[in-house]
Amino acid sequence: MNNSVIYNGFVPCTYASISKRFCAYMIDTVFLIILTVLSFQIIKILTFFAGGLFPSEFVERSAFYFYISIYFIWSWGYFTGLPVTSFGSTFGQLFMGLRQTNSKGDLISYKQSNLKYFSSIFSKIFYIGYILSYFNIYHQTFHEMFTGCFLIER
Repeated sequence: MNNSVIYNGFVPCTYASISKRFCAYMIDTVFLIILTVLSFQIIKILTFFAGGLFPSEFVERSAFYFYISIYFIWSWGYFTGLPVTSFGSTFGQLFMGLRQTNSKGDLISYKQSNLKYFSSIFSKIFYIGYILSYFNIYHQTFHEMFTGCFLIER
């Protein structure tokens, strides 16, 4: 199958393969997990010395909820903030040579990036949104189709 297409009538590009998408997502996930663990350890250290609002015993007993909350905050900032910068991609996508664009080949907007992040939650339900990429010529997931974004090779 030919993955090439022409944007604006003159700029050729190649859409990202599913395997590259998966590798980039795994790199991003490992990075976010490391960032979450480090953030949690910093919170534990600060609460140990401060001893004020959140005693260290409370943080230890509620560790799971702290991890989930911290991970959600970091992932939201990471997956919505980095694609709108001049990189045009997350670190995993950058490492795999991928870039997020809109239908005209430009950087996606912050609004698109936020909408893409929150609609990706629906893609993760039974991974149906990701399975759609196997049947789409552009290898778009549900949240990319919903927001009009594309993941292309640099």
